[in-house]
Amino acid sequence: HAAMAAPRRAAATTTTSLALAAALGALGATANTVSCGGHFAYSCSECPEGNGEGWCHGDCMWLPGPSNSDAQCVPSGSSGGATGGASGWLLSGITMLIFACF
Repeated sequence: HAAMAAPRRAAATTTTSLALAAALGALGATANTVSCGGHFAYSCSECPEGNGEGWCHGDCMWLPGPSNSDAQCVPSGSSGGATGGASGWLLSGITMLIFACF
C-alpha cells in the first residue's frame, strides 16, 4: 500500500501545483512578482509606474521622502515578499481550496 500511496501523492502534488499556478496566472501574478494592490509588478519599485502613491499597495508601502521626488514604493515590513500581505491571504485561500478538493 505504501508503494502505491507515493505515486498518488506525487500526482496530487503536481496537480495541486498546476492548479495553483493557473489560479495565480488568472489573477495576473507570476513567479517572482509582488502585489501592488490592484496589479502586479516584478518589484515594489515598479508598482507606481509613474502614478505615485495611489499605485503602491498590497505587498508594498509608500515611503515618503524629504521631497515628492524622493518618495519610494518599498516592500512593506510585514509582507515578506509576494506571499505576504493581502496577496498572502488570497494565496492561502486558494491553496486551502485546492487542497480541500483533493
